[in-house]
Order: sequence, then structure tokens, then C-alpha cells
Amino acid sequence: MKEIFKEVRELAKPFRVTDGDGFRLKDIDPGDTLNLKSEDKPRAKEALAAGVQALASLQDVLHAQDRWGMLLIFQAMDAAGKDSAIKHVMSGVNPQGVEVYSFKSPSPEDLDHDYLWRCMKFYGDIKSVDEAAKTIVVARGKESKTFAVDEKTKITRGKDTLSLGDLKQGLSVSIEFKKETDKLIAVTIKAAKPKGAPEEK
Repeated sequence: MKEIFKEVRELAKPFRVTDGDGFRLKDIDPGDTLNLKSEDKPRAKEALAAGVQALASLQDVLHAQDRWGMLLIFQAMDAAGKDSAIKHVMSGVNPQGVEVYSFKSPSPEDLDHDYLWRCMKFYGDIKSVDEAAKTIVVARGKESKTFAVDEKTKITRGKDTLSLGDLKQGLSVSIEFKKETDKLIAVTIKAAKPKGAPEEK
């Protein structure tokens, strides 16, 4: 595995930004393939396979450490290959540890927040509600998160405004949150309507 990490580091070295102040995007050739030509496809496939193997191994380390994560941003025009890149590069990692968001043009609400605000969302079913501590635990599959609720948290179901006491175990919710130090604070909590509830007019 050490040999794989060494090879991956060498392949990634030309694309790493180590001096943010001196970096200029115009100095980067978007067509750079590290001199890999069409006849080098076997070599390119080997490099991809080595990278996937390294990612899978490092994902286990990140999960065990339970402190850091990785943010990958794919930005390109339509049909430029973003989906294919995700499919091939992330093919060896555990999908339970990956979340993929597709960003369209920002809405007026998005424009009122910082760039990464649209990443700070979580949905699932309420596992527990602690009114005394003003926290709720929301689970999605094997993943669960604890959110603090304060006086600024907006809790709604459709057009109705709810209180923390209205949230019950098993209720499906969508949460937009912010992170302060090591605490997740719910900004909005949108509760799902019960099945069979009439549509609002």
C-alpha cells in the first residue's frame, strides 16, 4: 500500500495547490494529461485503479479517526463528464460514507447565504427529542446526527409553525444547519406531513 500512496502522490503533485497566494488558475492547462496519450490507456487505467484503491483505504482511516472529512467539487459545463468522473473515481469507496449533491443555479434563498450553505443539510427520521437539553437526534440509515435547537430555529410543517415539543420520534424531517465549533445548530427544521394529509391550497 505504501507503494500505491507514493505513486498517487507523484501523479497528484502537479495538480496540488501549495501556495494559495501565488496560485493563478490561468496558469493551469485544463488539457494537461500528464503526457498520457491515447496509446497509454492501459497505464491510465492502472493509475485510476491505484487511486481508487488508495481512496478506499484512506476512507477507512478517516472513518476510524472520526474527525476529518473530504470535500470534492466537480465544476464543468453540462455533458462535460462530471457524473462519469464521480462514477469512476469513487467506484471503490463505501457509498455509506459518501454524500453527493447536485447544485443547479442558486435560488434567491441560496444567494442570501455563503457558498457552502447548500451542503449543510441533513434529512432523516427523528430518533429522539430532548426538550430539556433542546436537542434532537436524526438518523438516516446507520448515520445519525445530533442538532441543537435554539430560539432562532424555525420549525415548520407545511405552512404551520411548530415547537420543539411537536416533534416526535419517527417523524421525517429535513434540517438546514450551521456548525459552530463542534456543535451542529439547526437553522430550519421542516417536518414531513403525515401520509394521507390533504394538500394545502
